[in-house]
Amino acid sequence: PGTVRPLLVLAVPVLIEQTLALGVGLTDKWLSGNLLPGPEYLAAVGLVAYCLAFMPAVFAVASVSVTAVVARAIGGGDLHTAAHATAQALLIGGSVVAVLLLFAAVAGHRFIDLLGLPEASSQLARSYLAIVLPALPAIMFTQVGVAALRGAGEMTTGMVVMTVVNIVNAGASAALATGWGGLPRLGWEGLAWGTAFGSGCGAAMTAAVLFSGRGRLRLTARDWIPDTPLAKRLARVGLPAGWDGVAHAVCHLGFLSIVNRLG
Repeated sequence: PGTVRPLLVLAVPVLIEQTLALGVGLTDKWLSGNLLPGPEYLAAVGLVAYCLAFMPAVFAVASVSVTAVVARAIGGGDLHTAAHATAQALLIGGSVVAVLLLFAAVAGHRFIDLLGLPEASSQLARSYLAIVLPALPAIMFTQVGVAALRGAGEMTTGMVVMTVVNIVNAGASAALATGWGGLPRLGWEGLAWGTAFGSGCGAAMTAAVLFSGRGRLRLTARDWIPDTPLAKRLARVGLPAGWDGVAHAVCHLGFLSIVNRLG
C-alpha cells in the first residue's frame, strides 16, 4: 500500500546492485595498492577501472530498451514478446561487443597511449585489458539479462548476481595475485584473471535464470531468430540512452587523460 513502500521495493535492490558493480573496480584498486609494490600498478588499475566502469554506458542501447519493452509486454500479459525482446536485446548487445573487440584489436594500444599514462603503467593496462576484454560477452550478457529481468519484476536477481561477482572477483584476484593455496602467483595479471572469472560467474548465473524460467522470462530457441521490426523498436528506445552514456564516458576519459599527464 501507499507510494513510498512500493518505490523502495523496486529501487533498493537496484541501488545495492549498482553499488556492488562499483565494488569490482574498487576491489582491484585496493588489491593493487596493498599487494603490489609501486605506484605504476595503482595508476594502471585506475585507468582500467574507469574503462570497465563505463561498460554499462556502452551497453545501455540494449539494457535500457529491454527493460522498457519487457515491462510493457509483462504488463500486457504477453510473456512470449517479453522473452523474444530479451533475446533480441542480447543479440544487439552481442553486436556492440563485436564492435568493441574490433576497436580494441585495431586501435586499443593507441587508445591507451592517448590517455596519458607513463609507459610502465600503460603496458600494465594493456596486459590487464588483454585478459579482461575476452570476458566482454559475459559482462554484456549479465547487464542486459539482469535489465530484462528487472523489466519483468525480478528486482533482486541483479543484486544476488553482483554479490557473487564481487566475492569471486575478490577471492580469485587475491589468490592468483599472491599465489594463495598453491595457485600460481600471477601478480598483476592475477587481478585481471579474477575479474574475468567473476564476470563469467555472473553471466552463468544470469543465463541459468533466463533459460530455466525461474523468473517470468524463459528463453527458447525460437526467441533467438532475428526479428528486424522488434530490433528497430529496441533501438528507438535505447539509442538515446546509449549516446548519452557514451558521451558521458568520453568526457570522463578526457578528464582522466588530463589527470594522468600531471604525473
